[in-house]
Amino acid sequence: MNVINHKWIKWAGLTWLVTSIMTVEQLALAKPNGEIESPDPGKTVGERGDWALGLEDMVGGSYNRQTDRASNGEETGNTHYGAYGPSLGRLAADYFVSDRLSLGGSFDAWGNSSDEQSWSYGFDTFGVRTRLGYLVTLGGPQLWLRAGVGYAYYGNSASNPSFGHSSDDHHTLSVSADPALLLPVYHQTFLTISPGFSHEVSFRSQRGEGAYDSRGWGQTVRLGGGVMIFL
Repeated sequence: MNVINHKWIKWAGLTWLVTSIMTVEQLALAKPNGEIESPDPGKTVGERGDWALGLEDMVGGSYNRQTDRASNGEETGNTHYGAYGPSLGRLAADYFVSDRLSLGGSFDAWGNSSDEQSWSYGFDTFGVRTRLGYLVTLGGPQLWLRAGVGYAYYGNSASNPSFGHSSDDHHTLSVSADPALLLPVYHQTFLTISPGFSHEVSFRSQRGEGAYDSRGWGQTVRLGGGVMIFL
C-alpha cells in the first residue's frame, strides 16, 4: 500500500508559526545595542493595534448531534458522536481595531490520500471561521468573549477502474460562540481554555452507487486548549 500523508504540511506551518512568534517577540524587545530588554510590566494586551496569533484546539474534546433529511423530506440519518484528545490545532489571528475590540478568525486544512491494490482513496478537510471579540481583564488572566460565523468542507472519495468513482462531500455553515480564558505563562504569551457552542446547517452530496443529496441541522459543544501570543 502506498500512502501519501499531507499532515506534514500542517506541522511545517506549526514550526513556522512558533519560530516566527519567537523571532518577532525577540525583535520587539531588542534594544539598539542588541541586548534583550524585559517586557514592559505596565503593558496590557488587547490595546488598539495589537495582534493575537496562536494555535487553538490543540487538545480537547467535542460532542455533536445532527439530523439529516433527503431532498424529498425523508430522514436519512440521526447521528451523535464525540471526539477527544490532542490534535494539530487551528491557526488563528485576531487584530484589535480598538482597545479590547478585535476582529479575526481561524483556519484549518489537511488531507490524506492512499492506494490499496486497485483502489485509490482520498480525504480532504478545510475550515475557516471569522469572529468578533471583546477582551475583559481579570487581573492576570483575561476573558475573551468571541462569536462569529464559519464554513467547513469535508470530503472523501474512492475510485477503481472496474467500479468507477464515488465521492461524499459535506459543506457546513455555522454560527458559534467560543469565549476563551487566557492564562499568562510568559511575557505576552497565554494558554487558552475555550469552551464553545455552535449551530450548523450542512449540505451533503454523495455521488456514485446510491447517490443522493441531503440537508442537515446540528449542534456542537466543545472544550479546547491552545496557545496565544499578543504582539
